[in-house]
Amino acid sequence: NGNIKFAESMLVAEASLSDGKFTDAFAKYDVSLQLAKECGLRQYRALILDRWGNAEAATGNHGKSHHHWETALSIYKEWGAEAVVRQVRQKIDLAQKRHPVAEQALGLVAAQQSIPTFE
Repeated sequence: NGNIKFAESMLVAEASLSDGKFTDAFAKYDVSLQLAKECGLRQYRALILDRWGNAEAATGNHGKSHHHWETALSIYKEWGAEAVVRQVRQKIDLAQKRHPVAEQALGLVAAQQSIPTFE
C-alpha cells in the first residue's frame, strides 16, 4: 500500500539523516515524495519537501533547500495551511539572511560543524 510505503521511506530518510548518510536520505525522500504523489497525499508531499529542504540546508545545499521549501510552500498554500505557510516563509527568509540566529533557528549550526559542504 502506497500510503504506508511513503511513510516507511520517509522514516528511513530521517534515520539515514541521523546516521549521517545524506545521499541515502535524499534518495529516500525522493522515493517517499513520489509515493505520496501517486497516492494523492498533498499534505504529506509538502511535509516531505519541507523536511528534505531542512536536510539540504544542513549540508550546505542552499539552492536545493530553497527549491524544496518553495515547492512545499506552494502545496501548503493550495491546501490552505496558512499557519504552516507562515512558518515555512519565515524559515526561507531566515535561511536567506544566513544570520547566526537564523541558522540556530534552523538547527544548522551544530550540523554544519560536522558536515562537509556539498556545493
